[in-house]
Amino acid sequence: MDKQNQTAPRIKKRNAKLTRQYLDAILTLSPAVSAQQMVELRWRFCGFNTTSNSFKLAANDIDERRKWNQNQLEQIRSGFWLMSASEVRQLLDELLVDDLPELKIGVDRLKQLSYCRDDMEVLSQDRKRDINLYNTFRRLVMLSPRKAGSVKEKYLRSLPHAKNIDRAQRMVRMMQKEYPDLYAIESDWFAQILKIKSRRETQKVRAETGVSFDTGIPSWMYVVTAMLVIRFLFGMMRLMQ
Repeated sequence: MDKQNQTAPRIKKRNAKLTRQYLDAILTLSPAVSAQQMVELRWRFCGFNTTSNSFKLAANDIDERRKWNQNQLEQIRSGFWLMSASEVRQLLDELLVDDLPELKIGVDRLKQLSYCRDDMEVLSQDRKRDINLYNTFRRLVMLSPRKAGSVKEKYLRSLPHAKNIDRAQRMVRMMQKEYPDLYAIESDWFAQILKIKSRRETQKVRAETGVSFDTGIPSWMYVVTAMLVIRFLFGMMRLMQ
């Protein structure tokens, strides 16, 4: 048995009566004020020993509980593509993160991705995909929001200079039409990709026309220089009269 299977909690089957009793109890509680009690009820329902030291730490100390949930979430991320979508959602449902918003975002995001796993697999074989954009997208959806933000920003900075910018933007438009669920996961980022213009193309046009304004000199300097030249010429004309 591997480490992940040893640490990942599994729900045991319960009869309808016990399930109703558990739901009646849990739905009357608020995570904001009864997180400890909800954790204990959940663990008891799953058949775990709530008197263990590890449980007491997780229930009584929110920092320890955050670490425990974070560790479980990372394990789910690492095995996401190896498990079935239903297994992923079952493990995600085991995490009690309603009062841990920084983790809840990651849980909800991963759960959303689990519902469109098939689309991701089909997209991986789509001839219209851009391999770099696809790999970047597949990577960042597995990261925490903070780490994903860094990856997205780096991609956006490099895209204007990339040779494949047109293909990447065509893939985004294609995903918007053919893979709307995947597109929705990072819709803001995809929208930014579509707004970026190629600097390579701009430089090519300037080279072909023989005109380049990319000198690094502010435009106001040209105006000042022109005025000084005009004054100089007027001064010379007066001296010649």
